[in-house]
Amino acid sequence: MDMQSLSLDVDQARVSIAGTDADGYDVRFCAQAGGASENEARRLLEHVTLARTNELLKIRKPTNSRDHPTDAWLRVAAPRHRAVTANGNYSYTEIVGMDASVRVVTTHARVKLLGVAGDVSATAGSIDFAGDSGRIRLSAGGEINLKLIAPRFDGTLEATADVAIRVLLSPAFQSSFEAVVDRPERFMCRGAFAPHVRRHDREGRVVFTYGPGIPALRFVSHGVLVIDSGEQPIANSH
Repeated sequence: MDMQSLSLDVDQARVSIAGTDADGYDVRFCAQAGGASENEARRLLEHVTLARTNELLKIRKPTNSRDHPTDAWLRVAAPRHRAVTANGNYSYTEIVGMDASVRVVTTHARVKLLGVAGDVSATAGSIDFAGDSGRIRLSAGGEINLKLIAPRFDGTLEATADVAIRVLLSPAFQSSFEAVVDRPERFMCRGAFAPHVRRHDREGRVVFTYGPGIPALRFVSHGVLVIDSGEQPIANSH
């Protein structure tokens, strides 16, 4: 499929986008439906659709129910350096190996970002992120899980969540970070760098910092915030 960039408008479907070195897009769409009879299931399946308008792919399907279950999957192999925009409703979205502008918004669902870089923005119910570079902005109404796999993060990352943020760092992690919580007991930091974390109070919030200079990473949680390096606990928030 020949497009300069990829835009998705997805309703109640699952999306997987994988970056490749190819010049074009490989798009695969699968759907299923159930009913009291084969004819009823086939009629329902006709309403599960994928349509293309220029560079926009749109997925629509009937609301899922016990008597009339429907499901849809979109899998895209995309040139890794071309932009991606995805707007979803109740739509799990997974993006892997992209090094480009990525914009994802999906309500009431999870977004998984693995090995993405470039300028990345994601808003979702919950977010999983694993990577070592980029200009990353994440916002979740639920939880954010972060795995930073290198000793330094090349770029900036800002994560904000209403329920929880959990961060797994390399044991040799060196980049500076700032962690903001509503109350000190909601913060826990474990690992060899934990004794070097410092507490500051700022405008009614509790801020914990690690490393010199302007923080490369900023975590803001209105619930719990846990930072771990996979080692035994050495210090906590107190």
